[in-house]
Amino acid sequence: MIQSTIKSQNNNQIELMLDRLLDYAGVDEKGLSLFKNLCRYYYRLNPTVTTQYIYFYRDLYDSE
Repeated sequence: MIQSTIKSQNNNQIELMLDRLLDYAGVDEKGLSLFKNLCRYYYRLNPTVTTQYIYFYRDLYDSE
């Protein structure tokens, strides 16, 4: 499913996957890696929303 999402340009599908990966990004290295890869891809399509997801991650998992 990740591979098809990365090839997709459907904003809803990508954002749904980012939501799901956000749950695992702070607790699992594989989840964080997938989250970062999808953010890099989606940034070219929608930089504003991608930036919001990065801030969500920081709010949830960054200790500083």
